Amino acid sequence: MSTKSGSGSPRRPILSRQSSTQSDASDYSYGSYEYDEDEDGDDLDQEDDLGAIKEGSEGDDSFDMGSPHIVTSDTIYDRFVNEAQDIQSMCSLPLMASMSLLHDLKYAKNVLVTSYLEDPEKVLKEHRLVTQDCGLVFGENEAENMCFVCGEENVKTQDFFHLGCEHAFCRECWTTYLRGKIEEKEVFALRCMQCNISVSPSALESIIQDTPLFQKFKDFVSSTLIADRAEYAWCPRADCCQISYIPPNYASNDAICQQCDFKFCTLCNEECHAPAVCTTLKLWEKKSNDDGMTSKWLVSNTKDCPKCITPIEKNGGCNHMTCRKCRHEFCWLCSGDWRNHNACNSHQANANVSEERAVLEKYLFYWNRFNSHLQSQKLEDKLTKSIQEKMARMEMSAPSLSSEIVEIRDVQYMAKACKVLISCRRTLKWTYVHAFYIEDPGEKELFEFVQGELEANTEHLSKLLEANPDYDIREEIMNQSAAAAKRLEQLLQAADEGMSTVDHSFLKGGVGNNTVFAGTH
Repeated sequence: MSTKSGSGSPRRPILSRQSSTQSDASDYSYGSYEYDEDEDGDDLDQEDDLGAIKEGSEGDDSFDMGSPHIVTSDTIYDRFVNEAQDIQSMCSLPLMASMSLLHDLKYAKNVLVTSYLEDPEKVLKEHRLVTQDCGLVFGENEAENMCFVCGEENVKTQDFFHLGCEHAFCRECWTTYLRGKIEEKEVFALRCMQCNISVSPSALESIIQDTPLFQKFKDFVSSTLIADRAEYAWCPRADCCQISYIPPNYASNDAICQQCDFKFCTLCNEECHAPAVCTTLKLWEKKSNDDGMTSKWLVSNTKDCPKCITPIEKNGGCNHMTCRKCRHEFCWLCSGDWRNHNACNSHQANANVSEERAVLEKYLFYWNRFNSHLQSQKLEDKLTKSIQEKMARMEMSAPSLSSEIVEIRDVQYMAKACKVLISCRRTLKWTYVHAFYIEDPGEKELFEFVQGELEANTEHLSKLLEANPDYDIREEIMNQSAAAAKRLEQLLQAADEGMSTVDHSFLKGGVGNNTVFAGTH
């Protein structure tokens, strides 16, 4: 797990998390494939509930520890000090010694207490600790105050002290020594320069008289805890510095940072990659980074029109392309004619090539589709931002409160549809990694069928949202979003529990009479 510095207060201190089989789809449910509204006609929005949680959680250390949420570096430090104080009370140990033992024994409180009570001398010796409490004792006679480190004589009384062990030094030498330990991140090894008395946090703050340095000490303690303990995780997104607390007994492996809405895996701290598991992800990354494989493939954002050979740049997430020159419609993935296009997500091995070439072609088939969905995901992130900007403009331009409510309601369905689209696109990207490693032909065939259905729904939804939608196609977007969300749920459940769990009646019959199915452009 990587570490980041910084402990700014979060603006939206909430982390939501879902089970692996429902993670993306259930977040954007439209009820029975209809847009839910309350009795007054206003949209029911998850943000209302999140706002209520936010009010009770920001800056409040008593916030329910059973719920995943964003925490600051200072909060992590304070919680750890509370744990150490428990050890201090049970074992009659100094605070810093308790903190050091917790760190050294991997935060196993029961093991620590049991081991210490059975043989305290052995534990203290192994970890270079003593039971003597740290307390600053200042020199009484300035004429006798000589620092044996720097040799300075007649040190002022307030700048000459020891920790209760008679090993007195001047403040400057103490500060230089402790600063070096902190800069080297040896924050659990702060001892007297001549013996094993621990420097307590309060003594440290009094000695160095340097607020930024003491904050650095606390931040390094917190960073160590984040790296060591599974219940803490940095948001993996590069431009987000939030830390999430994830209760050890929480069921899912997926979490959402509500600061930036980035969904990540709590096991490997990478982007959420369902239905692929972490080990599969690592295998795929290794294969993608293989020089022998990647050197034979150059990534390009342009392709030639299959009909007139004009270069075409992909500037939207949808893979349904139309050549501006000859108006030919084709699939970006396979270059097939869109008018009679069928799913192109299944790899067919070529029997007329060498085994080495067949392996390469299989990899390129899946990598090409993985990369295509990755690029579409990036473009659709921009689409989501444009939808949000449109909502903001509508709110600003509303002439009255009543019309504002109506207009915001009329555009809110697009924001929800964008969330469904992004979730589907992200999952589709990882389905090709998952499918690449499926060995059973029967399982692979059924998985590719479910994958193809989701892909078709996703492309249709993307096309609708890219068309600068207005109120006239509101119902069509809502139906298509509901269908995509349901298919996404089906796919994740099938990948998690086995393809036998697929609801074939849904896949063949749709979700309702008003549903607009993918492929009907």
